[in-house]
Amino acid sequence: MNRKLANGILVLSIAVSVSAGLSVYPDVFNSVHCNCIKPFQQDKELRQKFLSCSNVDQTILYDRSRNVKSEPAEVEGWEIISPLDPELPGMLVVAVRKDRDTMFFYPRLSGSDSRITVFSINDPGRSKLLTMQGGEKWSPISAQYALDLRCVEHGYVKEEFSAYILIELKGRWTQVWHKNGKMLF
Repeated sequence: MNRKLANGILVLSIAVSVSAGLSVYPDVFNSVHCNCIKPFQQDKELRQKFLSCSNVDQTILYDRSRNVKSEPAEVEGWEIISPLDPELPGMLVVAVRKDRDTMFFYPRLSGSDSRITVFSINDPGRSKLLTMQGGEKWSPISAQYALDLRCVEHGYVKEEFSAYILIELKGRWTQVWHKNGKMLF
C-alpha cells in the first residue's frame, strides 16, 4: 500500500473514531473546558457598571439558603446579601433559567479571610463556576463578574433548562448585590 493511501486511511480512521466518541460523549469539549481549562483561568471583572434591570428568569431561594441576610445598600434601589453570622459561611441558592452561556453578578469582598465561591448544584454533586479571594481593599462596588453557565450540568445543551446556583460567602466582608430580587444579569 502506498504511503499516501495509508495516511488517508489513518486520517479517516481518526475522524470516524472522534465522530463516534462525540456521539457517545457529546459534551467532551465542554467537559475539557470546564474541568481542565476553566479552573486555571483567572476570574476578572468585566467592567464597573450597575444595570437598571435584569432580563434573566431567576428566583433567589431563601428557603433553601442558610445563614444569609439581605439589607439595603448605599446605592439606591440595590440590596446586599451577606452572612448573617460572619463566623459561618452563608449559602445562597438561586434557581435560574439557563438560556445563555454567560451571566454576570455583582459580588464584593474585602480581607484575606474573605472568599466567594459559586457552584452549579445538581444531583448528586456540584461543580465550581467561580472563586474570588479577598484582598487588602474592598473590590469595586459595581464590578461585574461572569459566570460561565456552559459549566453547569448539561451546560453544553443548546435548549433552555433550569439550573441551580449556590453562592458560598465566607468571611465577615463578603457580599452579593441584587436589585428587585434579581442577582444575575
